[in-house]
Amino acid sequence: MIATLIKTDDALKVVIEHFYKNCHSDNFLGYIDKNKVLFILINCDAKNTPKVINRIRSAINKQLLKQKLPNISVIYRSVAQKRAAQSNS
Repeated sequence: MIATLIKTDDALKVVIEHFYKNCHSDNFLGYIDKNKVLFILINCDAKNTPKVINRIRSAINKQLLKQKLPNISVIYRSVAQKRAAQSNS
C-alpha cells in the first residue's frame, strides 16, 4: 500500500514537472489534490485541443514509463465561451 502511494506521488511529480518545463504559465491553470490534477488550457481552440491533449499525455506517459511509474489517464472537455454582444443603447 505504501509503495503504491509513493509511486502515485512520484507520478504526480512527473506530471507537474512536465507542465512546469513545457507549458507557458499564461496558457494553463492548475489544481493539485492528493492523486488528482486538474489543468485548464487557455487559448487553445477546440480544433486543436485533442492534438494538444494527446501530445501532453504521450510525453508524460513516456517519462512515467522510463521511471517505471503508473501511466496517467486523461479526460478532457472543450468549453467555448461566446462573448455577449455589447449593445450601444
